[in-house]
Amino acid sequence: MASKKATGIKIWIRAFLISLSIFLFMRLLLFQTYMVRNTKMSASLLPGDYLYINKLSTGPRLPITPLSIPIYSDREPGEKAKGYISWPSMPYIRLNAPEKLQRNILVLFNYPLDTVSPTDKKPLMVKRLVGMPGDSIQIKNRILYINKRVISFDNAQHSYKVYFHQGKQAGKVMREYKIQEGSKLKDQEAYILFLTDKQVKALRNDERIYKIMLEHNESIETEDETYFFPFLPEIEWNHIHYGPLYIPKKNDVIKFNKRNCKLYYSIMTRFEGNNIDTLSEPILLNGEASKNYTFKQDYYFVLDDNRENAKDSRHWGFLPEDHIIGKASRLIISFDRSGNLFKRIRYSRILKKIE
Repeated sequence: MASKKATGIKIWIRAFLISLSIFLFMRLLLFQTYMVRNTKMSASLLPGDYLYINKLSTGPRLPITPLSIPIYSDREPGEKAKGYISWPSMPYIRLNAPEKLQRNILVLFNYPLDTVSPTDKKPLMVKRLVGMPGDSIQIKNRILYINKRVISFDNAQHSYKVYFHQGKQAGKVMREYKIQEGSKLKDQEAYILFLTDKQVKALRNDERIYKIMLEHNESIETEDETYFFPFLPEIEWNHIHYGPLYIPKKNDVIKFNKRNCKLYYSIMTRFEGNNIDTLSEPILLNGEASKNYTFKQDYYFVLDDNRENAKDSRHWGFLPEDHIIGKASRLIISFDRSGNLFKRIRYSRILKKIE
């Protein structure tokens, strides 16, 4: 009797280990899940959304830190890293993807500004892929230009002042138009709301609103330029005026001069492992004078849908290819944690395709 019980336990353990191995293998090469925690992409993603991350679409990245517990990799910037041993460290290898990454998709990636953790153990972020390798990007008065052409995205949100005939109507209006972020101005029947062009057009025809105008935020225009990449006081960029900035692609060759060293210093040193002596004359690359520099991998530029309340490439720089995990392709399920127990599930978002 005891031997039969022991045999049964062994069968269950074996089945569990096989199932776990299959799951980990699939998580490694096929998919990953991610929970949204903020409203920076609220035109597309809501806090409480659980995303299906398709790794095949970007080509699966093999583990760089193999001795780790996968569940501990899902952390936000500021959260302590745990659940891994940094040795041994494997080189960056990505399996071939069926097609190239496309502009306007949402990607999950490791936060490049983390300089402490291994690449695949850095905090996670989801943003919209806007600038591709070889593009030049610029934002002029909130309008996005790629290679000197205006590029618009339906989900882009900007900050507006919205005046109501009665302030108490604001909450109902925000629910009707699915507006996720807003705040009331003091002593006014006005709110600051983050809106898409479609929402703005609809609100202009709403009788409960008598005026709507793009917010002229002087604090944005006078923001400390060192808060924005490339963190240089002589380059006065901010949320609404940014660039032009060239996005490097693999094997691009640029002149190795002071300006380029300032713009691409983080790429050359942090991501491509070079030592640059900017105090010498001429500037030294790995101890030697050089006229040109050749980039070793592709880079991208990402933006939040909420362009003013953001933490995207304007704040921390380029997204290296080796930091990309996969494409956010579909919602699995969504929970509204502010709702009551029986209304927390957002049923309309179950298995919804991400746009």
